[in-house]
Amino acid sequence: MWGPATEKLADPFVEVACSIDMVCSSIRVWYLSGPQVKLNELTKLPGVSKAFTAPFFHEAVLQLDRPVAGVLAGLSAQGILGGYDLGDDYPELGNAMLVCATEIRGAADITSYARAAADLFEVAA
Repeated sequence: MWGPATEKLADPFVEVACSIDMVCSSIRVWYLSGPQVKLNELTKLPGVSKAFTAPFFHEAVLQLDRPVAGVLAGLSAQGILGGYDLGDDYPELGNAMLVCATEIRGAADITSYARAAADLFEVAA
């Protein structure tokens, strides 16, 4: 009596459950190789640290030991959109900038960004 109806209802449920599991697996893989790892690369630069210790997804706030505007201008001169200077909106954060890394940006992009920033920091030192 319940057989055919249950089978018809079970198939969409199983498909949805499997789809959710696949999405969650993809998110886990992306998360472990994604922005956390990529943005942590930037904190290896002297004078750069994370402003907050809380977990983040795509965006993070970096604290710099120098004015953000100069760093962003230098990156822009190299064709790199370096982030957003938070100084005007959040002066209490000091030399802080918002940076974003998504799945669109690969390890090579972050490495290029980090090298360009490192060059700027060396010139200014």
